[in-house]
Amino acid sequence: GLTPGDAAHCAAYETVSGPATAAVRLLSLNPFEATAVLARLAPELDEVAARATAYAARAADEGLDAL
Repeated sequence: GLTPGDAAHCAAYETVSGPATAAVRLLSLNPFEATAVLARLAPELDEVAARATAYAARAADEGLDAL
């Protein structure tokens, strides 16, 4: 199975990849450029996933008031 970090990475990626795919399809943007934008966002997505994982662990330990 996946770890909470894996799930957070998937959620973060899907948050930005869906709009990028829509922009390619609806606006006829270059798919290689859209993919390059996603690649440049990778460090930020890693940070978001790490923070989400940490907050999820805190919520599991301390309850929802930790959020």
